[in-house]
Amino acid sequence: MIRTILVAAAMILASTPASADTIQPLGGAGIEHLDFRDHISPDQRSRILQRLSVNRKLLRERGLLPDTATLEGGPPVHPLFDWPLDHTTGDPGYFGISNFLDHDAAFPDMLEDYNCGARTYDTDSGYNHKGIDAYSWPFSWLKMDNDEVQIVAAEPGTIIGKDDGNFDRNCSFEGSWNAVYIQHADGSVAWYGHLKKNSLTSKLVGQSVAAGEFLGVMGSSGQSTGPHLHFEVYDPVNQLVDPSQGACNSMNADTWWNSQRPYYEPGINMVATHDAPPVMNNGCGITETPNFQQIFAPGQLAYFAIYLRDQQAGQQVDLKIYLPDGTVWVEWDFSMDSPAHYSGSWWHWSATLPADPPPGLWRWNVTFQGQEAESTFQVGGSIFQDGFEASNP
Repeated sequence: MIRTILVAAAMILASTPASADTIQPLGGAGIEHLDFRDHISPDQRSRILQRLSVNRKLLRERGLLPDTATLEGGPPVHPLFDWPLDHTTGDPGYFGISNFLDHDAAFPDMLEDYNCGARTYDTDSGYNHKGIDAYSWPFSWLKMDNDEVQIVAAEPGTIIGKDDGNFDRNCSFEGSWNAVYIQHADGSVAWYGHLKKNSLTSKLVGQSVAAGEFLGVMGSSGQSTGPHLHFEVYDPVNQLVDPSQGACNSMNADTWWNSQRPYYEPGINMVATHDAPPVMNNGCGITETPNFQQIFAPGQLAYFAIYLRDQQAGQQVDLKIYLPDGTVWVEWDFSMDSPAHYSGSWWHWSATLPADPPPGLWRWNVTFQGQEAESTFQVGGSIFQDGFEASNP
């Protein structure tokens, strides 16, 4: 897996006097730039385009796909895509963007995304990235195991190709991917790549799908360095399109998104408590060890973690732990000084819980860029979860 991982201690910038010896920033608090990438060689891409062209011809001959060139009044206007991801978790967020399409064809490392930034890459073989990469975060492999992040159709259309049965836990540029290819009413086509093996929709080539309909589960099949979706779009004459409009996108005159997301979208993906530091990197394709815990014994060492997306230098995070009666047990805030941006980050702190805690549910509360999220936990006593009682002495 290709990742750049930097480790930094979270700095406490402000705290109540009672918390000075209670909350400990951990030197192992991690910031990760999740640079999940993929690789489709020109030869592979050419073969996919050729196969899709044959399929489209056959489907038109069978009356399963309209010939947009012969439609009265000409082809419909281009689609306006909804977001092609959905999730089954109750977390406030579940994905990040690692890379956009590269508009600068020069090689090597002459990078330019639609917004004139450099959130993209060139491949080792000398060509630019041709899609948008959206990855699951945090615990990407765990989410894949549990089918938590799903790929959905961004626009109604007809399935004109499917690839399935390929290994889906890759961390390198090897193998073939699992993918669904959909043609829209105007003749444009969207590719949904790197799906989980045997998770694809049961619908066949030639059948239609609605916007938001399930297509498969996010995986890491084919030439991929971690679980993510590669979303690639072509117009009716097979010219590459970047759905996101910006100053450096000369491919298309306007956005192809129904509601284009911001270039940076800072937010909270998860707030969690743990009984040990989460283990994020067990190895290629191996599920992470989150060590989640919501019930703690009195006096136990607990870990409080936050998982953010698009965190930028200088952005303040406010953190509080509330007692069951709603008063603050401890509060503090922090911000990272550098680097300028990370697409995915996580921070955690430790605290020894009281030996004689007040009964009830405690709250771990986080505010970041105007968004507030929290999780609850129990210290001693008992708590009902899903109808069953669990307790700690």
